[in-house]
Amino acid sequence: MERKSIRGEEWARPRTVVVLTLLLLAALWSVVIVSMVVARRDSIAATGGALQQLTHALEEQTRQQFRLLDTVLVATDHWLQERPLGSTRNDPSFRHFIDGLRASSGDSFDIWLLTADGSTFAATGKEPWIPAQLASSDRFAHASGGAGLSIGPPVADPTTSALRLPVTRAASRASRHRDTPVAMLAVETLRRSYDAQRPRPGGVIALLGRDGTVLAEAADDRQHARSLAKGALLFGQHLPQQSRAFVLLDEDGGEHPRMFASYSSLPDFPLVVVVLEDY
Repeated sequence: MERKSIRGEEWARPRTVVVLTLLLLAALWSVVIVSMVVARRDSIAATGGALQQLTHALEEQTRQQFRLLDTVLVATDHWLQERPLGSTRNDPSFRHFIDGLRASSGDSFDIWLLTADGSTFAATGKEPWIPAQLASSDRFAHASGGAGLSIGPPVADPTTSALRLPVTRAASRASRHRDTPVAMLAVETLRRSYDAQRPRPGGVIALLGRDGTVLAEAADDRQHARSLAKGALLFGQHLPQQSRAFVLLDEDGGEHPRMFASYSSLPDFPLVVVVLEDY
């Protein structure tokens, strides 16, 4: 009886109670912390999966858009090769041909010709609003591209401020001394599609050239989106290592908030699709 009484007194001592309480609290907090870490990890994994699925869908949509332009440019070039040089300017059948191509895409692009003498001719009959010196072959000297499509940076219509992307193909031997067709894609076409799909609030979808040029973007703050999408981390660190990935953009200095980024560099076009979401 005496020995049992002593053991009861030991358990009842304040120091023992405090130690046991602390051990219990430590165990509980360990469980809470581990649960939070696991939940956060699962949340990040779910976010990554969702963003990568969205990026893949956007990649396919963008690919189809530029495949259409590629097909249009090839068809236009073949049409031009079958006719005498310079005969298209006053040929109503050429405008009818281009109108048919444009109608199939919801008039999302115009077709211009860079003529052999360096002038610019709009196939739709509108007055071209890019000066000839900008529409010359030098226009695409710094464009993203190579043997296939070349995509220049956006240019603005001085009367409407609407942005368009000039898209052309590398000239074949048969067409090097002929008029060169250029598709002028409405940036708003891409922007509307991206805006309908971007994560909210604060999400960003951007289409970039491989040199980091922002070609189209959908975001609440477009300037912020541009600085994030073409940031040094994405093009200087992640993209050279992986053509597609889900990463965390966290620049030193705190200029921009941390954001999740899913990106994909299209293998068949000089384009990069980027999706950003708040961390």
